[in-house]
Amino acid sequence: MKAALPCLFLFLLAGCTSKNDAAYPSLSPRPVEKIAAEDLSPDDTPAPEPAAVDPAILKRMAAVRAALRQARERLDQAVAAASAPAPEAERGSEQWVDNQVTLSRLLAAQGAVRNAGTDLGAVMSDLAQARVGGAATAEAEAEVQSLQAEVEALLTRGQSEIGRRTP
Repeated sequence: MKAALPCLFLFLLAGCTSKNDAAYPSLSPRPVEKIAAEDLSPDDTPAPEPAAVDPAILKRMAAVRAALRQARERLDQAVAAASAPAPEAERGSEQWVDNQVTLSRLLAAQGAVRNAGTDLGAVMSDLAQARVGGAATAEAEAEVQSLQAEVEALLTRGQSEIGRRTP
């Protein structure tokens, strides 16, 4: 019985092979497929013109640019109006109250800058989606990156001023 098992296996394996190769189609490309591949070369097809950026995104970007300008002015005014920091001022004294008012103005200006940065992130997300859709967004994205760098600088400046006035 043990000797019959390998013989049976060889018998079944021999049935899987065939000398008649014409019964099965070839897997090589057919002549029609070769012609189609030649006709669709990338040089023959003109590249589609990139779509313009959605005007709503550009309008939103302009609004964020204006908000950032106002936030910058607000921070500049808060820094200019700030009295010299006196962290050693006694709680409840006039100097301490001045420090708290200055700190509040700086924090509010810092918040306005942070809000503009958040809005810029949303605009950048919209531009990325437009780019995936085929729009030419490189110029607008470069401007947003420049504005984001300005936001970073303003946040650093504001945090420095806040740090000077916080005990």
